[in-house]
Amino acid sequence: MRTEAIVLSLIAVVLSCCHRPLDGAVGARLALEPVRVVLPGRYQRTHGQVVAGIATPWVEETAQVLGVDVAGLAAKLDLGTGRGAGPVILVSPAHRTGEWTSVRSDAARIYQLAPLRSVAPERRWLAALAAVGPPDGQITDVFVASWTLGLVDRDGGGVAKLRLDTRIPHEAPGLWDVISTSLEARGGKLVVVVEYRHAGGGGACEQRFTFVTRVEPGPRLVLESRDHHEAPCAALGHPLATGGGDRDRSGRLVLPPAMPTAEDDVRVVIGGYFSEDYLGRERYAEVRTRVVQRADASLAALRGLISRATPGALSVWWPSSLLKLTHARAPAQTLAVARAAVAAYDAALRSLRPAPADPWARHRLEVRRSAVTEASEEWQSRESAPP
Repeated sequence: MRTEAIVLSLIAVVLSCCHRPLDGAVGARLALEPVRVVLPGRYQRTHGQVVAGIATPWVEETAQVLGVDVAGLAAKLDLGTGRGAGPVILVSPAHRTGEWTSVRSDAARIYQLAPLRSVAPERRWLAALAAVGPPDGQITDVFVASWTLGLVDRDGGGVAKLRLDTRIPHEAPGLWDVISTSLEARGGKLVVVVEYRHAGGGGACEQRFTFVTRVEPGPRLVLESRDHHEAPCAALGHPLATGGGDRDRSGRLVLPPAMPTAEDDVRVVIGGYFSEDYLGRERYAEVRTRVVQRADASLAALRGLISRATPGALSVWWPSSLLKLTHARAPAQTLAVARAAVAAYDAALRSLRPAPADPWARHRLEVRRSAVTEASEEWQSRESAPP
C-alpha cells in the first residue's frame, strides 16, 4: 500500500507539472500590445514625391523617434539593398496627410514599423514588415511575390522572421502600380495587410492579402491564417476609396503624380489595361498622344525597361501594345526594339526552371512573345509586299 501511495503521489506531481505553463514551452503565447508613438510629421512633406532609402518616410521617422538604427534593422532581417527599375506608389493607411498619403520609391524594403510590448514576460518589441525585393519587383512578380514579417526583442536581442506569401492563386493579369500596407497588434497578435492596386482603376483593390500571426516564446512567429480577397476598395473602407484624394467626373480616383515621363506612359501602355474602358476616354487619349508624339523616347524607355526586367515583369507586360502605337511614326526603331523584346523573352523562357514556382509563368511569357513576333511579321510583310 505504501509503495502504491508513493507511485500515486509521483503521478500527481507529474500531472501538475504538465498542466503548468512553462516559459518557452511549445504552444505558449506572448500577447503583444501596441505602444503609442507620436511622430513630428516630417514624413508628410514627402507626400507625392519620389523618395530614396531602404525604408519608407514614415518608417524612418518612427525609427528616429524610437532610436532605432534602420540599417541595423535591415541587416537583422537579411534585406537586400538593390534598386528597382522604376518607382512604385507606396501607401500607408495609418500614416496619412489629411485623407491619405503616398510616396514613390524604387528602393524601399521596410514598409511598416510598429513598437510593441509584452507583459509576461515584460519586454519591448519591434515589429517590421519588409519586402523581399524592390517595389517594382513586388508588383511585377506579384504571382510569386513574398514579404518578411520581422519581430525583434529590443531587451533580449532575439529576432524572429516569417515569410508571408502573396502569391495570387489564379491567372489574374493586372497593371499593379500601387502597394498599400499596414501592420498592427490586434488581440495580442500581429495583423498584416498587403494590397496591390491600380492608380487609374477607380480605386479597385485587385488583390488584398491579410495575415494573422501569433508570437511564441523564443521568439517565434507562427502564421495562423492567410486570407486572399479581390474586391473594390470601397468595400474595404480604405481611405483611397472613401473620400480620400481627388476624383474625376466618373468617380475614378486620381493620384497626384508628377508630370508623366516617357517611362511613366510606357508602363501604363504595357501594363495590360490600356483601354478607354479602364482608364477613361480622356486619360487614354492623353497617354496615347504623348506616346506617339515622343515615339523615340517611348521606345528608348521600353528598351531600357526590357533590358532590366525580370522574367516575372516580362510575364505581365505587353510590349506589343506600345510597339503598335509607335510603328507608324518610327518603323525602323520599333522593329529594332521588337527584336530586343523577343530576345529578352527567349532568355526569360530559358531561365525558367522545369517546375517554376509560378505554374503560369511560361504560358504568359510565350503569349506575350507571340504578340510581339506576330506584329513584327505583319509589318515586315507589308513592307515587302509589291506596291
